[in-house]
Amino acid sequence: MKTKQAFLIASLLLSFTYVSCAHSQRAQANDEEQKENPYINEQGQTVSDRFLFEHSNYVRCDSSEYAEYLRSLPLKPHGYPTHYYNGEEKRYDVNIGVIDMEIGKENLQQCADAVIRLRAEYLFKTKQYDKIHFNFTNGFRCDYTKWAEGYRIKTNAQQTKTWWELDSKADKSYATFRKYLSQVFLYAGTASLEQELVKIRWQDVRPGDVIIQGGHPGHAVTVLDVLRPLKQGLPIKIMICQSYMPAQEIEILRADDDSPWFELNPDNTDGKFITPEWVFTSDDFRRF
Repeated sequence: MKTKQAFLIASLLLSFTYVSCAHSQRAQANDEEQKENPYINEQGQTVSDRFLFEHSNYVRCDSSEYAEYLRSLPLKPHGYPTHYYNGEEKRYDVNIGVIDMEIGKENLQQCADAVIRLRAEYLFKTKQYDKIHFNFTNGFRCDYTKWAEGYRIKTNAQQTKTWWELDSKADKSYATFRKYLSQVFLYAGTASLEQELVKIRWQDVRPGDVIIQGGHPGHAVTVLDVLRPLKQGLPIKIMICQSYMPAQEIEILRADDDSPWFELNPDNTDGKFITPEWVFTSDDFRRF
């Protein structure tokens, strides 16, 4: 009996010691993760709250309304994986955060579409309806105000001709706005979007700008935030987000140092700007 009691006591002590050690190891791992990721506030709910930077060396660039909108975008919980439109997890883990925004159930919101989505959502939220317009690949300009009036897009079988036709009631609801965007996603792409944007110098980059290579497929990312150096010799840093193929949630890309901040050093990279899933150049910077 005493032997059994001694065994039970020893087992309990061993279990307690194991749990305590495991807890200490997890705490140590968390502490190490915190030290290894000084750019992340795991409890942050928005872009600006989640992602940190060195205030002694950098300052945020631009306080425009669009820049503040992008910084205030809500995020999925820290560690959340990017999902495709069909609910499956993305195969390649390249995100350091995911924007909390539905993308629909169809394979529509891909790379250029995510750029369009963020810009259009901002304009819709601020009631700048007349500025919501995007071109189709065939050159047709699709205005949201026309769609809200009840007009709908018609095309011929070859999709060489496109026109408006009144066949619905006027409606400025968000649901109708989303249907408008789905139509844009169907007929627009990087080739058409690039033609709508104004080329800028990479040194002049600011939040809301676009890095894009038009083509089929081509690729595009949105600049979410920009850090300007306070000291000479330091590079400009930018935060970028993307969708991809197939359609997926808008993800904030992870830089090589496990931060959201990509350094702009085209002079040191043969003019290239390298992201996890695409290589751009210093000539690919554009603005709405």
